[in-house]
Amino acid sequence: MQNQVTREQMIQSIRRAEPVFFRNTPQPHLVLGHMGAKAGVNPAGPADAADRMKRAQGLLTQLFPDCSFAGSPGRIESPLRALKGRASLLVKCDGELPIAGSIKARGGIHEVLCHAEEIAQTAGIIEPGDDLLQLSKSKTRRLFAEHEICVGSTGNLGLSIGITARALGFRAVIHMSRDAKQWKKDLLRSHGAQVVEHEGDFSTAVRVGRAASAASTRSYFVDDENSTRLLYGYAAAAPPLRQQLAEHGVYPSADHPLCVYLPCGVGGGPAGIAYGLALEFGADAVESYTVEPTQAPALLLSVLEQRYEGLHVSDYGLTLRTDADGLAVGSASVLAGPIIGALCSGLYTESDEAMQTYLQQIYASDGLRLELSAAAGLGGPARRTQIEGLRTPAAQIAWLTGGGLLPEDEFQRLLA
Repeated sequence: MQNQVTREQMIQSIRRAEPVFFRNTPQPHLVLGHMGAKAGVNPAGPADAADRMKRAQGLLTQLFPDCSFAGSPGRIESPLRALKGRASLLVKCDGELPIAGSIKARGGIHEVLCHAEEIAQTAGIIEPGDDLLQLSKSKTRRLFAEHEICVGSTGNLGLSIGITARALGFRAVIHMSRDAKQWKKDLLRSHGAQVVEHEGDFSTAVRVGRAASAASTRSYFVDDENSTRLLYGYAAAAPPLRQQLAEHGVYPSADHPLCVYLPCGVGGGPAGIAYGLALEFGADAVESYTVEPTQAPALLLSVLEQRYEGLHVSDYGLTLRTDADGLAVGSASVLAGPIIGALCSGLYTESDEAMQTYLQQIYASDGLRLELSAAAGLGGPARRTQIEGLRTPAAQIAWLTGGGLLPEDEFQRLLA
């Protein structure tokens, strides 16, 4: 059985780019409660993020009048659906999140709003806790136009940051790795963002972007490798999920946990979701699993090696070559890595061919259009059954992380 494979044997399988499943031993006390300060997180952070996003609903409705907002105007939320072909699996459709069309709408929009609110408060335009609709005023936009927001991205975070920053009036500079799709670069430029293309991978784009931003006192860098603002934005997804689960008759418990499968790139999204779920339901009522491409298992290697800095998948002979561009990351987030190591029940990898099969199957059965990276978690329940002695789930959720802005020709290429 895979849970009897030694660490050394698993690393050898990873070097050969073979799919693996690592059963982790969670230690939630390391990040929850007062111990969270050592991991760099605050349990009050997700609630603060949820409050900020609520105060921004009027603003987002005004900035994006043509967007389809779920539930109520300006609300950044996605549906939880049952699949026609697989009654045992629910899907969280973050590809349908407004504005950015991916899970990055949660973290990215939140971080841009944090920075905008900070500038406006310093200028005396708003007070803490104010409705953020005031950020759309001409006076405020002129102020924002004097400032720049910068990020390094493989694509979706860049879209989230760039589209939101430009809508508020900021200059936006997006450093894109070699893995970023051309259509994402074109879309950013159509919104007026500056796109800087790199021949290097995600880590290169982040490093160069961080250095360029640091050279200007009016540039703010969104650090995907170490941002609690991003993480809290993702974590704020947990409370609305409780209500959605109840509508499906699902109530997670220690005897019957909620099992969630999370596609993983640098790690911020899945770490935030896992953190929010553990706070909302209790760590014993949730099993979170991360999934990465066989050529880019940065988080899995970090957890196996217990080394969250200075590790790159190329050190293990891997290429980072994957069509799942959102997951093409060589080094894990130094913030997210320890959180995933402490909270996740398992980490596993999938080949591009397997993800391609999942993408085709869910489109054929349910008509859902996904990016390849978004389909990665659909094989999670089958992979979990390889491990002995696990509890019967209350429900299982594959988090479908993107695809909402995917052009039709790109989707047809994925299906071909």
